[in-house]
Amino acid sequence: MISFILILIFSGFYLWYITTQRMEVQSVFGFEVWLKQKQRASKLLGSLCLLTACGLAMAYLGTGAGIFTFLIVLMTIASLIILLIPLGILNKTTFLVASVFSMVMEFLI
Repeated sequence: MISFILILIFSGFYLWYITTQRMEVQSVFGFEVWLKQKQRASKLLGSLCLLTACGLAMAYLGTGAGIFTFLIVLMTIASLIILLIPLGILNKTTFLVASVFSMVMEFLI
């Protein structure tokens, strides 16, 4: 459940990050150019992902702890996106490996 929440937070913030005017479109996942053209849909989908992640965190961890955890994870993921995407470190492969590793570890432990 936590891995799914992390993926939703990443997706939501990344959709908002794509729509910023300062960002030059870099094709990391392959759909950034299309999402940059559809800014309203991107922001709506990003907001929906973030709200869903916050709701799931609150349901899984409790209201106070869920909101606090959501905010801390959002700040961490936002910092990583802003730092690593322009450097080219974060790409499809890195995201997929990290997501699968996180889910496997969550189910094993």
